[in-house]
Amino acid sequence: MTRSENQFEVDGRILNYQTAGTGAPLLFVHGSAGGARQWKRLYEHFARTRQVFAYDLIGCGTNRPLFVDAFQGDVSEIDDRPFSFEDDARALSGAIDHFNEPVDVIAHSVGGIGALLAALERPETIRTLTLFEPVLFTLLRDSGDSAFEPVRSIATRYRLLFEQKGPGAAMEAFVDFWNGSGSWERLQESVRRSMLAGANRLYLEWGLILYARADVRLYDLSRLRPPVLYFTGWQTIPAVKRLTDMAIARIPNVRAITLLGAGHMAPFTHAAQVVPDIEEHINGSSPIVAATNRRDGLVRWATG
Repeated sequence: MTRSENQFEVDGRILNYQTAGTGAPLLFVHGSAGGARQWKRLYEHFARTRQVFAYDLIGCGTNRPLFVDAFQGDVSEIDDRPFSFEDDARALSGAIDHFNEPVDVIAHSVGGIGALLAALERPETIRTLTLFEPVLFTLLRDSGDSAFEPVRSIATRYRLLFEQKGPGAAMEAFVDFWNGSGSWERLQESVRRSMLAGANRLYLEWGLILYARADVRLYDLSRLRPPVLYFTGWQTIPAVKRLTDMAIARIPNVRAITLLGAGHMAPFTHAAQVVPDIEEHINGSSPIVAATNRRDGLVRWATG
């Protein structure tokens, strides 16, 4: 399998990416404090039949960190411009511009925000969209939903820990919030180092979720044109379950799947289970039909 690692530029920012395979393009967008390499299992599977393309989000992975006021290092080594999720949408559009045809996009967590914005702004460039728990927490915030309170708590705590004790303490709280107490300590040292590369950006993400205008509104979801495959983990946090209900009630062409035994990291912990549904979705080979199948660890339903 041919591989290459390269860079592309969007708005003066240099973003690193990797690509492999040949065929119709399939792009991967990771979540908070992640990186392109975490898609390894799905990336390698689909590279057999597709040209796969995975990049590090702004301020993550091997890219330059983003600047925050609490940062005490050399400002010359970090990106000191303001950041918003619109920047992520432009980054995805920049990646899509590598190809002369519409692409299929798979996005996880916070990566889903930029993917949704890109799909709204340039719908003709995204053929299908697969989402794993997009963290549209501002929808809960702005509707006064009580499910937002634990999110507000971890967002505030992360930023406070970052400022007072440093990125390591903040990232430990973040990882344990999503995966349970002690999860950070159980991670391999290489994984912790990789996640810490995106700690500055995560500080800014939480600020946007706490205080900024919502980038994606409920009304916007009803305007989505690409077909959407929407995954949620059965064991994910209540806020995400509430967001799933809100989103699939409004997205016009959506197939929603709940993965039994899975949490927020389902695209990596349950890669084998999600492959068949992703293949059906991106190949357009099956209609959207409501069904339940507990034997394969999935619960399926559809709306729209």
